[in-house]
Amino acid sequence: MLGYLASGESLPTTGRSGEWAEVTYRGAKGYVFANLTTAGTGTGSPAPTLVNSSVPTAVTGSIEGTSPKARVLLANPLVRLNVRSGPALTASVVGGLANGTVVDVLGLSKNGEWLQITYAGAKAWINAGATETNAAAKAAPVTE
Repeated sequence: MLGYLASGESLPTTGRSGEWAEVTYRGAKGYVFANLTTAGTGTGSPAPTLVNSSVPTAVTGSIEGTSPKARVLLANPLVRLNVRSGPALTASVVGGLANGTVVDVLGLSKNGEWLQITYAGAKAWINAGATETNAAAKAAPVTE
């Protein structure tokens, strides 16, 4: 990774490789996922510009109260938190949650590193280290 682009920032393009726009970033060759740019949508100039609406924003919602809740907290707003079929990095990825998403916590893994949630109507797991939880979530039962 060479760095991050701010929303609306433009870069000179040098080509395209499949779904990726080839760009020059700080003098180095790099790639930007074209579907997140105006070049990928076919609007605007050929230079890739990060589309404002493509940047996930924090979902409003509170984790306060007596119901166990967690909020996804990621350093990079373009990344989604993997939702997994089990409480392990080796478990299959079944989806992703945007930064700021608030979820109900059903339970904890034995080691406390994973939170069990409902995702797309099924029980799934997210890494607790990428979340902010309330007191009720920290006291949730072990469900692993």
